[in-house]
Amino acid sequence: MDKEKLKVRISTSAPITEQDEKVLRQVIEEALIDVHTSVEPDLIGGVRTTIGDTV
Repeated sequence: MDKEKLKVRISTSAPITEQDEKVLRQVIEEALIDVHTSVEPDLIGGVRTTIGDTV
């Protein structure tokens, strides 16, 4: 049975390491989710993760 994947966007205030992105992707993709990342310099700090319409 095919499940429709939920689209996830992860935004960071600064670039993250390739290893950090790899870990984030692995954890999230295991949950059958498409992951898209972007860098948003206007974020004060940390990571913002949006799942569906939920931040």
